[in-house]
Amino acid sequence: MRREADGGRWPNGEDRREALDQILSIPGWDALDLESDAPDLDALLAVVRHRGPDLRLVLSKHSFVAVEGAELAHQIMEVRNRAAELGAQVAKWAGFVMDLEDDGPELVRILSAWNDTALPAVFPMGLGAEPWRVACAVVCGGWGYGHDGTGAVAPGQLPWQALDALIGSVPGSDRWDREWFSGIVSATALALRDEVAA
Repeated sequence: MRREADGGRWPNGEDRREALDQILSIPGWDALDLESDAPDLDALLAVVRHRGPDLRLVLSKHSFVAVEGAELAHQIMEVRNRAAELGAQVAKWAGFVMDLEDDGPELVRILSAWNDTALPAVFPMGLGAEPWRVACAVVCGGWGYGHDGTGAVAPGQLPWQALDALIGSVPGSDRWDREWFSGIVSATALALRDEVAA
């Protein structure tokens, strides 16, 4: 049900409240991902509180315009604060970073210093984003998206098998460290090379 404006296929402007109500009438859902800046967020949250008060809430922000470090930090803090305000369990940011070489360390520093009830889930997109996705997943405690092997649906996305192996084998780090990250770059390149060879 993600809107076209947020990278999904739900037509912009169409009412999602009734559809969400029907979906949540089916039992078994564990979590729901809603956009933090959706114009119908309050209406959707009302449905969630009525139909699925025990659902875990993932609050998302998608940035399809490349941002620099300061704006990156602002957007992540914005969704983190909104998640805390609404009682969401996860604060998620996905977007393009202007220059990962310059701004990536700031991204990992933000995540390393995270101190909130909502867990961080951060997914940088763009050229060379693969090791940054792995680094963010490790620092965020394992949150990551992988594709099914038929091709990435977002720039920088890894096959889930490679992502799973990397998250399970890369040692954690409680702070940004270039030596630690260079190991992630090497491990990611090796995993992707092996994936192509297979």
